[in-house]
Parts: sequence; C-alpha cells; structure tokens
Amino acid sequence: IYEGDFKSGKRTGKGKYTWANGAIYDGDFKDGKRTGKGKYTWASGDIYEGDFKSGKRTGKGKYTGASGAIYEGDFKDGQRTGKGKLTFPNGKIQEGFFHDGSYIGIVINM
Repeated sequence: IYEGDFKSGKRTGKGKYTWANGAIYDGDFKDGKRTGKGKYTWASGDIYEGDFKSGKRTGKGKYTGASGAIYEGDFKDGQRTGKGKLTFPNGKIQEGFFHDGSYIGIVINM
C-alpha cells in the first residue's frame, strides 16, 4: 500500500509504503525508488533512519536492531561501509571503519 505523492505515474516526493509482511518505509521517493531521507522499519522491528539512494541505504544513517545493537555512520549500497560506530547491547563498542557490513578497525594514514 502506498500513500503519498506521484509524478508522471511514479512515486515521487513524500510518501509511505507498507508491505504485506508489515515492513514500512516513510520518507522521500524519486522516480519510484526510495531516494533522500527516510525511515525503514522491518517486520522484525529493526529500524533504519537516514539517507537512501536508488532504493538502498546510502549515505549517513542510524540502524537500530531489535536486539538493541545500534550502528551510526556511513552506508553504501545497503551495507555499513565507511566510518561508523557499532554499539552492542552489552555496551561493547566497535568504532572505526567498516567495509561491506564488517568492522575492519581503525585505519591510520601515515
């Protein structure tokens, strides 16, 4: 179900899309794709708030897992990629650089 703006027959502007499984996206659309700022809530309870480009999490954002883990930082093509901070429910923190969703540590340029 989509509620929001259309332009030339495509979702463009502000809108809210709800999938049959209960997932919800509320935010910006361009040419039918999630592009701009938005909030995506998975049926599992995980939440992403931040930048989207061509339907993927790309740019700055915050991902809060239903488990309580929180990642704040850079995303590219839906993955944690770039500088960020991952805080686990037990308080452990991984801060530094991530690539394709995995923590690679702190990179020091010499």
